Amino acid sequence: MHATEPLIAHVDLDAFFASVEQRDNPAYRGKPLIVGALPGKRGVVAACSYEARAFGIHSAMPINKAYRLCPEGIYVQPGIGKYSTESRRIMQLLEDLLPAVEKASIDEAYLDISGLENILGSPEQIAQALAGITPCNGQAARFIDADLRDAAAVERMMQAFGDGEALDILVNCAGMQIAKPISEMPASGWDAIIAVNLSAAFHSMRLALPAMAERGFGRVINIASVHGLVASANKAPYVASKFGLVGLSKAAALEYAAAGTRQSGGVTVNCICPGWVETPLIEPQISARATAAGGSRDDGIRELLKEKQPSLRMSLPGEIADTALWLCRREAHNVTGASFPIDGGWT
Repeated sequence: MHATEPLIAHVDLDAFFASVEQRDNPAYRGKPLIVGALPGKRGVVAACSYEARAFGIHSAMPINKAYRLCPEGIYVQPGIGKYSTESRRIMQLLEDLLPAVEKASIDEAYLDISGLENILGSPEQIAQALAGITPCNGQAARFIDADLRDAAAVERMMQAFGDGEALDILVNCAGMQIAKPISEMPASGWDAIIAVNLSAAFHSMRLALPAMAERGFGRVINIASVHGLVASANKAPYVASKFGLVGLSKAAALEYAAAGTRQSGGVTVNCICPGWVETPLIEPQISARATAAGGSRDDGIRELLKEKQPSLRMSLPGEIADTALWLCRREAHNVTGASFPIDGGWT
């Protein structure tokens, strides 16, 4: 599939050296701090704090000029080793979150933030979603944020949702992807994808299933992907996580198959494996294909899908939800350990 134009951001760790020094030495905080050559020597300012900037000092200024502007300032020589350590830590954090990070210098980088607006909802979007859910069940919906890469955070989230009671239905639908060849995939990318797409589902299931079994009713629905059934190039961690999710679901289904009865509804664990689903995340790809084909939005969809999805039609999110809803019915008590492709014949 053809990628749309990437969205690139430039980040600059402003006053980086000075900020590290102020972090490590509380006596420097709130005071004009100049990192570089010492006064009376030849050299320039490498970095300075915001307090020093108020005196007109800036990077690359001759150090003796800086001293004339601010003789009361604190002058320290650079500690390149600790700046490099902190730079690596920050760059690693960025690489954990983003598909591509190109380091330009010790305190600068270019970030590929394409599609990032679709990863997390804004507070307004979250409030709107909650308001839309509440009238459907007559009870107030709740939002609890958690870093799904962290097992302890998943545990806290599950405890907060359950309030000590068994959950009726658990739907694991969070996911992330970084598309790169294996040779270019950072280890942090692999770790993050496996943690969010697979390990988080394991932790929520291990915490929810025992109480479901004790009560005799429960539904676990894991939103896998067509990539839990077939592979695509440049998506190794994603494919591995989704194949793993399908396998995890089958194992859990066997362990809890005998829980409950026909009357209680039993405990089931299943996967839904969507192909192309019409969401805001892929709208740029549809537009790009439509423009390239010189046609309508529908033409763009057909161009996008013809490589893999024979129906040439996308599914709607509501259609995926309807499948999940059917799996929650008591009549589905014997449907467990299954994976349902909704992919227009792809698999």
